[in-house]
Amino acid sequence: MTHTVRRARRRPATLLFLVALIATLVAAAGVVPASAAKGGKAGATIAIDDWNPHVPFGEHATFTVDAPKADQPWVNARCYQGGEMVYGQWHGMFDGYRFGNVFTMGPTPSWSGGDAECVAEVGYFRKGNFHSLASTAFSVVDEG
Repeated sequence: MTHTVRRARRRPATLLFLVALIATLVAAAGVVPASAAKGGKAGATIAIDDWNPHVPFGEHATFTVDAPKADQPWVNARCYQGGEMVYGQWHGMFDGYRFGNVFTMGPTPSWSGGDAECVAEVGYFRKGNFHSLASTAFSVVDEG
C-alpha cells in the first residue's frame, strides 16, 4: 500500500555537500540505510517526499512507503545532534490510522534549533516488537 502527502517546496540547499555530510554522519553513527531504489526486506521501500535530502527546521515532512508484506506499516522518524536523539515520532501509514502522517521536524523540548541528521524506518509491529523493513537517511537544516 502506498501513501503520499505533498506540500509546497522551499529553496534547495547545496545537494552535493548535504549528500556527503549525510553519508559521513550516517557511517559514523553506524546506521546503514536501505536504499529506497534498491528496497529493503520483503521488497519494502521508504522515501522522503519533496525535501530530499533535507528538510528545513520546523517544516513538515512526509514519506512515501511501500511495504507489501505489512498489513499496517508504521514509520518511525528520529533525528540526532552530536549523537544525542533530539526528535522521535511514529505514524501509521495505513487506512484507518487517525492521526495523519505528517512529521513536524522541530522544535522539540530537546531541539530548539540547529541542523540534525535523521533516519526514517518503515516496518510493522508483531507481538509488541517493531520489525524494520527499510530505512532512509535525511537531514534537517536550520535555515534561520
